[in-house]
Amino acid sequence: MNSNQAISETGVFLDIQQQNDNVLERLKQRSDRFIGVNEGSGSSRYYDKHEVISGLRNDLINGRHQRDSSVVVYAKKEDGTWDQTKTNIDDFVRSDFDLRVLYHPVWSYAMAGLKWGALAGVAIKLADTALMLAYVNPGFAFLFLVAIGVCFIPSIGVLGVCLISFFMIKYSHVNFFLMGSASAFVGAALGCLPGMAIGGIIGLSRRNGLPRAQDAQIESPSIMLNAFVLPLLGTIGLWAFYIFVFNPWLMNYLQ
Repeated sequence: MNSNQAISETGVFLDIQQQNDNVLERLKQRSDRFIGVNEGSGSSRYYDKHEVISGLRNDLINGRHQRDSSVVVYAKKEDGTWDQTKTNIDDFVRSDFDLRVLYHPVWSYAMAGLKWGALAGVAIKLADTALMLAYVNPGFAFLFLVAIGVCFIPSIGVLGVCLISFFMIKYSHVNFFLMGSASAFVGAALGCLPGMAIGGIIGLSRRNGLPRAQDAQIESPSIMLNAFVLPLLGTIGLWAFYIFVFNPWLMNYLQ
């Protein structure tokens, strides 16, 4: 390499760096969160928070980035300074279903099913507990619903919840917050595995027709076992325990 070539390449690098700096400054003025993906040769492709999913997803499908490409996440703090977190595509896509499904379609659907199954289980179990309390004592059912509703009001805070719980226990001699927490836990446990099995079978049935990142690898042959068979077996065992062991014990305890 002669001196003219070195000067030329240095000039190109400085031009690319200047372009990156200009893009960064513009993004920092109009957005409080964005990412930059290294494309090699000192250049980066930037996505603001409104196009991270759609823009990055399209570029992964088109092969613009590889799963080991470095990513920098820029997030603005309350004091106006910027926090930078370094990661790579493979780790970054795990935070969003629409991106993760490009690399792990079956497992992504299984994890989404687990989450929604747990939420559905919590809602159903809380409703079931409220109906059971209404059958025993309508006033208890009302206080139980109040306790659940209070937990969804952010402005009350932990101290407010504790005070309300104290007065409820004092005048009703029943800890409705503990009852609600136990119901939510049981509901989540009963709902997560069925949801995961349903999500797994949806992923298995759809994986061949889903868009994939160009460098995506085939999922492990054991994915059917992990995403569907084991959750299904766990569902059968857990529900059998709940119906034939836990529920009869609980009814006897309440009586």
